Amino acid sequence: MQDVLQPLPGALAELFDAEHCTLFLAEEVQSGPVASITSIDPNMAQTTLTDHDSHDVRQVMSDGQALLIGGLHDRDDSTENQPYGSTCMMLSPVRVSDRVFAVISVAGPRQRLSFDQQDLELLESIGLFVAKTIQALQLRDQLDSRLLQLALAQSGGKVCDKVQMGSVSRLDRMTRIVARSFYREMTRAGFGSHQIISAATQIISELNDNLQRYSKRSKSTE
Repeated sequence: MQDVLQPLPGALAELFDAEHCTLFLAEEVQSGPVASITSIDPNMAQTTLTDHDSHDVRQVMSDGQALLIGGLHDRDDSTENQPYGSTCMMLSPVRVSDRVFAVISVAGPRQRLSFDQQDLELLESIGLFVAKTIQALQLRDQLDSRLLQLALAQSGGKVCDKVQMGSVSRLDRMTRIVARSFYREMTRAGFGSHQIISAATQIISELNDNLQRYSKRSKSTE
């Protein structure tokens, strides 16, 4: 997913003629606060933000509302002599299903004092297109899964209806569908409780290894 989204910040920085553009991805989005935020910039760098550095980003992820910071209406005598765009930033959410998947940040207009409301609305529209792209990629990856294909075949069309209605983007629901199919197939193949628990433990182990590798990559880019 990140490989596909990697060119986006550079393209948006050029579109808005801005000094900086960053895509912030929420690593864990639950009912509570965002656990971790990874930023991707045009230089292909990926870093994990601290709580101190990500206040505005976390606000947008929390309430799902776009922000224009340092617009013309915000400027006063103390900022009048600052360089073009040095204090101006736009942030827009990328909402996938019922959760904010990412936040796009565009900062520092090069040839004018600030971004305006039209710029913010354009960025919000781009966020909608990015969300649709993410949904399409998720659908492609999910339907490439043999386990999910099996679950769809066994559902007698019920799950297919949900996919067509777009609820395939609700990853938690699809995860449960795959898990139930996995459990049924192991039971049907004659595996007992001990073997099924062992398989679940192996999945957790693989996930832990993947998280450790990701953590090492994030630290190496700091």
